[in-house]
Amino acid sequence: MLTGPRAKEYAGWIGLGLCLLPIFAFSSETKFPGAAAIIPCAGAVLLIASSQSTLSRAGQLLSFRPLVWVGLISYSLYLWHWPILVFARYALVEPSGTSIRIGLVVLMLAVSFLSWRFVETPFRRKALLSDRRPLFATAIVSIVGSIAAGLVLSKLDGVPSRLSPEAQAFAASRVEESAWSWNEIKLPDAQAGRFQELNAAKIDQPIELLVWGDSYAKAALPAFQQLCAKYSIRGIAATHSATAPVLDYQSPFAGSLRGAPEVAETVVKFVAKQRIPNVVLVGRWASYYPTDIVRTRLLETIRQLEAAQARVFVVMEVPFPDFDVPRLAAITAMHDGDLAHLGITPETYAKRNETMYPIFSAAADAGATILDPTPYFFNRRGLFAAVDGNQALYGDTMHLTESGAHRLIPLFETAVKR
Repeated sequence: MLTGPRAKEYAGWIGLGLCLLPIFAFSSETKFPGAAAIIPCAGAVLLIASSQSTLSRAGQLLSFRPLVWVGLISYSLYLWHWPILVFARYALVEPSGTSIRIGLVVLMLAVSFLSWRFVETPFRRKALLSDRRPLFATAIVSIVGSIAAGLVLSKLDGVPSRLSPEAQAFAASRVEESAWSWNEIKLPDAQAGRFQELNAAKIDQPIELLVWGDSYAKAALPAFQQLCAKYSIRGIAATHSATAPVLDYQSPFAGSLRGAPEVAETVVKFVAKQRIPNVVLVGRWASYYPTDIVRTRLLETIRQLEAAQARVFVVMEVPFPDFDVPRLAAITAMHDGDLAHLGITPETYAKRNETMYPIFSAAADAGATILDPTPYFFNRRGLFAAVDGNQALYGDTMHLTESGAHRLIPLFETAVKR
């Protein structure tokens, strides 16, 4: 029990701050529920304790009538907000903009008010199903019906026949996040010279190609595999998600390779020892920071690889659309929409990569060959396409599908030809 007006005021404002903090401090990577839930829970306790006898200033702020109204419908809002968001994702062809988000919030509030007024309130006042027997019977029938419907839909694999064949093809092109965890390089592998083979038929001959990079490099590997088979050469890959292919740099992202500098040093030494003539660096370059550090590390990597007598190729970032391509393409196909409309403008791509252009220029001056993938994605609308015919070029928001990677075969050919 808090005593003294000053303690109550401090507790109220601290509690309100703790309740608001997750809005700004939590992200999709925050484990919730979990230890992070302590913060808003502690804030709620402090807010309640600060206004037990008389309202603190924070309590007076929260007694503002519109906020009280939201509190009244909060349980209905909790129940309705998720199905509205889920169905909106299925119904909307375009990625959500500000006006759509505002409209969805208004819809949530309206539906929640009606639910509170005509369902929740009558139940609480026992105006509906006031007798326990019909109440429990209704609950049991609802639960059994929900379980049965779920089992049937699961058994029928979600009834894919509800989608057109074209929409099913787009939906099937999704690349799950777990796919990017396969064949990720670790320090013991690099030290032992165990890398992913790109042409299993040629493992007994010298290595002529190394593809080094992050998950963008993984996504591009089908193109390199096809080229290695075409030219009957041995190629290998050293890849790890969220990890830049440069020396002396630790990527700041969750899921990146721990001990990346040691692995990178081992990779460069392996290139020198095996006299690998061609090295291709692939990454989502603009996501790595600080930019000046990335520039320095990339140029040093190029210098050391060239000192090992390797030709160095740096692949610029693919023009990823940053929206869920399989989902949006499937919905567009279901609505008979224009699939050529799915993509990004050259201006958007240029803005996203503006910090990297000087770095690529410096890399070229240092002797690297810069490979630009953007010309291979133009469509008739002047966009960098996300789909081609009935094929999705990206398996999520940014990673190429096999069809997308095959578009880059002519670009990568210069790194494979003898």
